[in-house]
Amino acid sequence: MSLAVRLTGTIDNARDLVHDAYAQVLSQEKWRQIANPRAYVMRTVYNLGINGIRRSRVVSMQQLAEADAITQMDVSPDAFETVSDREELSRVLDAVQQLPAQCRKVVVMRRIEDLPPREVARRLGLSLSTVEKHLARGLVLLADSLDGADEASSPLKTTRSKRMTPFQALQSRLLKR
Repeated sequence: MSLAVRLTGTIDNARDLVHDAYAQVLSQEKWRQIANPRAYVMRTVYNLGINGIRRSRVVSMQQLAEADAITQMDVSPDAFETVSDREELSRVLDAVQQLPAQCRKVVVMRRIEDLPPREVARRLGLSLSTVEKHLARGLVLLADSLDGADEASSPLKTTRSKRMTPFQALQSRLLKR
């Protein structure tokens, strides 16, 4: 947001600029394949801001000077972000490995390989309903495992203590935060 404020000069215009940048990025068909989304969005904000400055009739010298200084800005993640992202990825992969076999296959195919549910069902020889149930159960178990990873390093539970739908379990966890 600070980049947008420096480019536009006001918080309201900055919000509009960030909104436009996200709208532009998310309207692209392959937005999920962007290697570094943060840098991509920052660059989009910068480009849209520069275009706005060029289109405006009166441009303050301060905005132009700040726009030149921004090109030198490094948006790559720092060492802490890199290490914490790797640790988080390791925790998630460990939790996925602890899932029951069929849930693990469905979660990997659906969420990691990004296959459509019908394709997952076809490849595993399951009904679409069964795939959806395995996915829901796997995601609930993953969320439980990742939420409880800080509390104790116990093996993944394969059943829930209360009888809840996956949606209720997710809603319950979100309300606890």
